[in-house]
Amino acid sequence: MAHPQPVPALPADPIPTTVAAPTTPGTRKSVVASTVGNLLEWYEWSAYAVFAPFIAAAMFDNSDPVSALLSTLAVFAVGFLVRPLGGIVFGRIADRRGRKFVLITTMLMMAAGSLAIGLLPTYASIGAGASALLLLIRIVQGFAHGGESATANSYIAELAPPHRRGLWGSVVFAAIFGGSVIAYTIGGGVTTILSESAVAEWGWRIPFLIGAVFAVVVLYLRRNMCQCCRRYAAPPADRSRRWRGLQPDRQLPERVRCVGDCVVAVRCGTVSGWEEVGVWPPAPRELRRPR
Repeated sequence: MAHPQPVPALPADPIPTTVAAPTTPGTRKSVVASTVGNLLEWYEWSAYAVFAPFIAAAMFDNSDPVSALLSTLAVFAVGFLVRPLGGIVFGRIADRRGRKFVLITTMLMMAAGSLAIGLLPTYASIGAGASALLLLIRIVQGFAHGGESATANSYIAELAPPHRRGLWGSVVFAAIFGGSVIAYTIGGGVTTILSESAVAEWGWRIPFLIGAVFAVVVLYLRRNMCQCCRRYAAPPADRSRRWRGLQPDRQLPERVRCVGDCVVAVRCGTVSGWEEVGVWPPAPRELRRPR
């Protein structure tokens, strides 16, 4: 009786090799343009949180200040809800049209939203229309912000040399807190130089108008960004490859665990960071607790 022959083990799938884009002055300028733009977007995002009490008094019914502030923060939360959708949509567009196209588009959307908030009529002028327009602007900005963050991280990683990918990628994360610090600084300067009545009347618009002006500079920097990215070499042809799709991926549980750990770590950092943003805003006198 013939013994069954052992099935030979299939060789492992060839790992695609990367062809790194050389580090040139143009590459470094592209990194600076992407990072500065990301910093500006986080500045504009943080400025809303810093001046939320004043926006509440201007854009919502001020007969109930606490309710107006809660409505303002709810609009702020809506922007976070649409960010994942923006990341998915713009991520797909970036794969088709290129990273540069998406980074310029998201910057235009954020700049237009910042300018619109700076010039938006108040609740006293157009009633509930001011609240509705503010909500619409924040949805657009949240959608653009999701696309900006996802694309900027991918873009920097693709431009970075293999031995400096972690260092270059950390610059994007540092821009998050850099933009928030700038928003805090300008917020402190505005509330210190101007009187409380002036800030409540028109001073809260200054950070958004500043962001719109600086967006023009960022757009100028980004217009010359390179489209270069990492290219993956095609694996050698192998007829047995079609059968490998039937083999179980024994590394899948480990990959899922690693992804889960990364998601939890990033979320914890994000929550702690935005907790600091939410605690700082200078509330006008009407919203402060009596001593």
